[in-house]
Amino acid sequence: MLIIGHRGAGGSFPENTLLSFEEAIKSGVEMIELDVHRSADGELVVMHDNKVNRTTDGKGWIRRLTFSQIHQLDAGNGEKIPLLEDVFALVQGRVKINIELKGKNTAGLVAQHIREYRKKYHLPSETVCVSSFDHRQLFLFRENDHETRIGILYNGSPINYVQKARQLQAFSVNLSLRATKPSRIQKIHAQGLQVWVYTVNTVADLEQMRTWGVDAVFTDFPERLLHHLSDQ
Repeated sequence: MLIIGHRGAGGSFPENTLLSFEEAIKSGVEMIELDVHRSADGELVVMHDNKVNRTTDGKGWIRRLTFSQIHQLDAGNGEKIPLLEDVFALVQGRVKINIELKGKNTAGLVAQHIREYRKKYHLPSETVCVSSFDHRQLFLFRENDHETRIGILYNGSPINYVQKARQLQAFSVNLSLRATKPSRIQKIHAQGLQVWVYTVNTVADLEQMRTWGVDAVFTDFPERLLHHLSDQ
């Protein structure tokens, strides 16, 4: 079962920062997850929320702030909010990356950045995957990129996932922990799709997911879960 560092090691370090990603890598994860929005000047900003309010000392909508303005903010422990290209420069193929498309108009630019990243570091297609709750963005992404693995994100029960998975040539269906159950996992697996579950932060939930045959979990505490698995 794949352990994915959710926003890096977002439960222990400022989420979606270079520090958080590096600490997740040090913990031994094979993949990190991050979120991207576009700033007012069109840059791909790595942040989960639409606003900077919760995770920085600033206020405002990302789409209304330039990256220069965003980069001046403190994201915790003196960390800055990075661009997607900053994360690529940090990772350099050491682990895989799951990019969640959060804001509008992210699909095409993310596809371009992924192509450049793979070319620069001579990386295979499975090095990066893309996911989103905004399935329209996933369709736009697939128009620009026919190789990258796609995960279809759902907040509740997965609706029309078979049809969408075929149209997108998707790799996985990504479910919330509360929406995950054995029968659903079996149905998704029967379609040749993997099941990735968010957000799994306790050993008890990890063991439940492993018993049910989940393929990957996103966690805010990768070190905790990896330590548990190493003791098995």
